[in-house]
Amino acid sequence: MVKMKIKNVIRNKEKWLNSRYEVFSYDRQEMIEKTRKDPEWIHFGCGNLFRAFEAAYCDKLLDEGALEKGVIAVSGKDSDIINTCYWALDNMYIAVTLKSDGSINKRVVGSIAESLRIEDVDRIKEIFANESLKVATFTLPKRDYLPSDDNFYFRYFASYLYHRYRNGAYPLTLSSHDDFPDNGKILKEAVVYWVSKYDEPDFEKYIEEKVSFPLSMIDKIVLPPERMIGEILKKDGVEDIRGFDPDFYLNCFCNSEEVEYLYTENDFRNGRPNWTNVNFF
Repeated sequence: MVKMKIKNVIRNKEKWLNSRYEVFSYDRQEMIEKTRKDPEWIHFGCGNLFRAFEAAYCDKLLDEGALEKGVIAVSGKDSDIINTCYWALDNMYIAVTLKSDGSINKRVVGSIAESLRIEDVDRIKEIFANESLKVATFTLPKRDYLPSDDNFYFRYFASYLYHRYRNGAYPLTLSSHDDFPDNGKILKEAVVYWVSKYDEPDFEKYIEEKVSFPLSMIDKIVLPPERMIGEILKKDGVEDIRGFDPDFYLNCFCNSEEVEYLYTENDFRNGRPNWTNVNFF
């Protein structure tokens, strides 16, 4: 049996292609260097929805030449997610799409240029101080949006916005990609709750005038990693499959249904990455 490790996908690309996996064709190292130097897109929430949709979408856009830069991913709560399912695999993974005819599509995704924890303060501040940053997107549990003193997530996030305000006050778009009504409004409330604690009127004015919170609508059915899919990948020779611990919801792959859409209100204060239609899966 052919053995395949995700970290070695570029070196052993023919093995993956011969096993009927799609593998990105762009220069990944060049993409990483461009993204780290002048990031455009940072995403908060490193779960299966992000990996099955936004990061996989970004990967296809990179392959088609619509984008030159990837996405930076930030995890909020579980450092083990970053250690085990991001850093250990060089920020790559397998996106498995379950198709309506019963077949599956398997693609190695390389679009995540960098992964961080919400408390990686120095690096995230550096990203937010860069004028090139256009959008910060979110896929979080709804409870994480609650405006509360216990919500450490947006306490950190407000500090990163404050750093951007103090270092150029460049415009920015913040967009929730979570499936609940008024997601832009709810995101704004979570942010403003912490911004108001700075008691700095000009900071609040910056948020009101230069930061947008567009509404979005998303549909993508994403399931926790399925043991059956994991067994298929094992038979293919993939060596990175973790055990299926119900308390650990990520693996080296994600699986989702093929139907998807994302509509976002056209309110981007600093432009946006070249998100466009692609021939996806």
